[in-house]
Amino acid sequence: MSKSAPIRNSPLDDQISAILIERIESAFYQANSRLPSESELADEFGVSRATIRTALSTLAANGWVKRRHGVGTFIRPHNRVSNSLNEVVDYHDLITGQGFDFEYQHIRSSFKEANQKIAGALNIEQDAAVLEVVKAFISENELLIHTINTIPGDLWELFAGIWLIVKGFSSSEIASASAKPIY
Repeated sequence: MSKSAPIRNSPLDDQISAILIERIESAFYQANSRLPSESELADEFGVSRATIRTALSTLAANGWVKRRHGVGTFIRPHNRVSNSLNEVVDYHDLITGQGFDFEYQHIRSSFKEANQKIAGALNIEQDAAVLEVVKAFISENELLIHTINTIPGDLWELFAGIWLIVKGFSSSEIASASAKPIY
């Protein structure tokens, strides 16, 4: 690939980030491959290592690369988890569809009383019981998605009962499970 030199009319780190993204998108740098060192990139672009470090930090923050202290900077496969925020999302499909392996962590579930904001959003009475479920989706020890789902308590009880029936639990098992979280 021809050497792309930054031009001096916008911040150098932004220009270098754009050049590196172009190289990643064109597969000049292959997924999971190691980028040249900061020193090598600084020499190539004729800038300081600090400028390269800032550009690489930007790429890491936006999911293009993974930085490993003392090892190097590596191209992430499928560079970012992206989604329009107004769509209903299956997080498993979203994450795996973009090439990430992940683990799901259930952080906590608890019933609480709906405050005014939650009650208004869910169209329920203030102080009605709601189930709050907090989850994290993690890849390579990095948080990809953190969710806080709030479900009206009566709706949760209905879904939980249907789920137990579909799974073939007996009525006595359903009665004993009603005090236990099901997720």
